Amino acid sequence: MSDEAKLSLLESFSCLADACPDDCCHQWNAHVDKETLGKWQTINDPAKRQALIGTIEESSQNPSELVLIRKENGNCIHLDEDGLCDIQTSFTHAYLPQACQMFPREVMNKNTLRFETAHLSCPAIIELLARADAKNLINNESALYSSQGRDIISQLSNSIHHYMESIFKLDDIYLGLKIYALSTVIDEIMQLATEDTLTTELLNSRYQLSPEQLHRKWQQWRDESHNKEFERDKAEIKNFLQTLDTGLMAKYKQPLEDRFKINIPNMSLTNFIKWREQTEIERYEPFFEKYIYVKFLNHGFPWNPIQSNHAATFLDCMFGLILCHHVITAYHRANILVDEDLLKKITYTVEKINADNFDNFRLISEKPELLKMNKYNLFFTLLV
Repeated sequence: MSDEAKLSLLESFSCLADACPDDCCHQWNAHVDKETLGKWQTINDPAKRQALIGTIEESSQNPSELVLIRKENGNCIHLDEDGLCDIQTSFTHAYLPQACQMFPREVMNKNTLRFETAHLSCPAIIELLARADAKNLINNESALYSSQGRDIISQLSNSIHHYMESIFKLDDIYLGLKIYALSTVIDEIMQLATEDTLTTELLNSRYQLSPEQLHRKWQQWRDESHNKEFERDKAEIKNFLQTLDTGLMAKYKQPLEDRFKINIPNMSLTNFIKWREQTEIERYEPFFEKYIYVKFLNHGFPWNPIQSNHAATFLDCMFGLILCHHVITAYHRANILVDEDLLKKITYTVEKINADNFDNFRLISEKPELLKMNKYNLFFTLLV
């Protein structure tokens, strides 16, 4: 038990089946694992064997992985006109790829740790998340860090996690400020690591702060420095949004407009500030605080970041929140109120499009200037 952590929502999860407003077989690359492929290859009937093996192709994101071919409309090739899976109807549940059998569940392993979580692209999971207690999202969360080694990356992860956990416990500091505080710490730690001045003593003294200390620090900064620093960094924030508009939105714009039937404008600082002033974005804060916290952990931040890169993994998660915010403000721009049901739809749709089509981590790698967060991370205070 000590080496197991679990998303608490899974204890209440049940598939919505035909009542689901979406489906698992649309806009999603279903990975075909080696075990499943081996099972298919042992089918004696050549026609039936080809009906499965002939529907596999290399993943466009990772050529070493195999996925099921999708139709032009984004549906899995095995999704029939009745909305049923022909693998399951013709071959039984046991012949489904393991990813399909488990969805939305996902198990992540590191050393002796087993972390059972769920994809946030599932409407049923998002429904549970909306009703969940923010203070009890992860069962035995300490296990994510108890199995860490003593190397500097593990110590760094522990320090960021302590900071993240402490700051998310503060009730009277809004989410945008919490995210900015977290991004500031990541940027500082990355700089210290680059300068080779990062030590255990420094991590403990500077970042193992109590919630009370954090509260005083960031309340004071908000009251005394926020507006001045925001004005100072406006040019860098504009450059950041321009980078996202030509990189991120160039890939997401059409899928988002297809799903929501609404015009998705360009990302500009003028638009963000204007919409932020006109939108009661605070009404969405309790939900988004739970969403981004689970998304962080699902992406391995900070317990097991992609390629040990905390900054890039953090930004990969932030893109989801930025997109959700952008779609909400597009609705408000069209004088359409985003109620709770539409908020949930926006979230799981963004997550599905995000997870399915585009490798944000690759986008970050191609634009290393994004990792210099101290230039633009004040933008995060606009989000929620």
